[in-house]
Amino acid sequence: MEHSEEDHRLDSLRKKIIGLGETSHRKSYYPQLQEQLGQLSLAMHALQESEEKYRTLIENVNIGILRSEPWEGGHFIQTNPALCRMLGFDDEKELMEIPVEQVYLHPEERSELLRELKQSGKIKDRKVMFKRRDGSPVLCSITFSAQYDSNGNVIYLDGVAEDITEKEKKEAALRESEEKYRTLVENVNIGIVRSEPWKGGHIIQANPTAYKMLGFNDEKELLDRPVEEIYRYPEERSELLRELKQTGKIKDRKIIFKRRDGINIMASVSFSANYDSSGNLSYLDGVIEDITEKEKMYEALRQINSKLNLLSSITRHDIINQVMIMEGYLYLVMERIDNPEVLRMLERMKASVRSIDRHIMFTKDYEDVGIHAPQWVNLREVVISAMVPVDKALINMHMDVKDYLIFTDPMIKKVFYNLANNVIKHSKASNLTITTVEEKDKLLVVFQDDGIGIKDKSKLFKKGNSTSGYGLFLSKEILSITGIGIRETGLPGEGARFELIFSPGQYKASSDKTAQ
Repeated sequence: MEHSEEDHRLDSLRKKIIGLGETSHRKSYYPQLQEQLGQLSLAMHALQESEEKYRTLIENVNIGILRSEPWEGGHFIQTNPALCRMLGFDDEKELMEIPVEQVYLHPEERSELLRELKQSGKIKDRKVMFKRRDGSPVLCSITFSAQYDSNGNVIYLDGVAEDITEKEKKEAALRESEEKYRTLVENVNIGIVRSEPWKGGHIIQANPTAYKMLGFNDEKELLDRPVEEIYRYPEERSELLRELKQTGKIKDRKIIFKRRDGINIMASVSFSANYDSSGNLSYLDGVIEDITEKEKMYEALRQINSKLNLLSSITRHDIINQVMIMEGYLYLVMERIDNPEVLRMLERMKASVRSIDRHIMFTKDYEDVGIHAPQWVNLREVVISAMVPVDKALINMHMDVKDYLIFTDPMIKKVFYNLANNVIKHSKASNLTITTVEEKDKLLVVFQDDGIGIKDKSKLFKKGNSTSGYGLFLSKEILSITGIGIRETGLPGEGARFELIFSPGQYKASSDKTAQ
């Protein structure tokens, strides 16, 4: 039976302890020696297990581990499979056949590392460019330590090498992305802030536009103050916090801020709440736009429009009075004339006077278009309200309008009335049905009648169309203010079908409170 090297080693040790022969003197110590041999055997077995554990660990770990000679031209003494793969070698033997300098893309870096190791004995997390067997570069993070003999001479170097090529690319991309967004935040012309979400909280971060807007020289000056101090009315901050805790978001809210010098500025703010992993509110992100000058311009325009409307109203009233006087005189003249030719000319004059009157009345409706800011209104409520003055004795009304909020000019009520009134005047219909239909990503409000329909649609929505007067033209103008479309899709003989088209962002379910 063959004995292993370990068996021979144990046997030799046994002989040294108990001797080659057994004298009576040695026999007295035999039980103790046997016990010591048993303990020694267990220790040797444990050592073997430990060596196997560390050997498999080194072989299976995904980081390169090496031992090399500590001089110029030195070779690898030992490497693990991960290092071989990293450098493009099939096995350890191939790698150990070449000088260590050959795996460096820049061999002079190896010389520099050796000098530094002799001085300090250790190098940690140094970035070095290695060269794979095929010549391609691989960026590694290396850590080396020098091992010494009993005389203090460096006998070999132990080290680990990690391939960080992909990691470095990702970090570079991340740095580039962070730099891009940092410069965007710093250079954008709108204030961007992050703040603590409680009463007495401070601003955590602010871009240059934000602190300059509020009259501060730098970010630190603004961060030193509680957020409430920049509100003209601090209670508005408390109201915003309550709303943010409920809805998580605030959009386009007008707030009066107070600059450092005490001057008021009007701002439009949007905030969103950010939560931690436990669902607790951790901070608020927001954008602030200074709309002080814009609001002044809007107010000036409103005043100008108000004055123009007043002038228009006075002028229209005077013209209508003169038209009535002219029409009255025409009647008086026609009563005194018997000449048929003259009467025909007077009839034409009277028709022209009535046309002038219709034009003047149109200006009364048109002067209000676009005066008031668009707003969110309840669709069903507006439709019902618009149908109140419609003569129900002339048409059967059927409504199936779902509960939506629509963003529109307040004059949309007149649009609904014009469409219904148009049916009564021109369609010869008995029934008018008003419904809402969701088609793909659009909302349609449909006015469908059972009348004669429309044969020639080329002049629909044109100013002065003899069929619809100014009603459809005015309706389209009102709708165009907020980008709402209108079209007629009915078939001649089967009734007219007018569809108002609301795109995404122009309508919401009425339960969505954020829309208001």
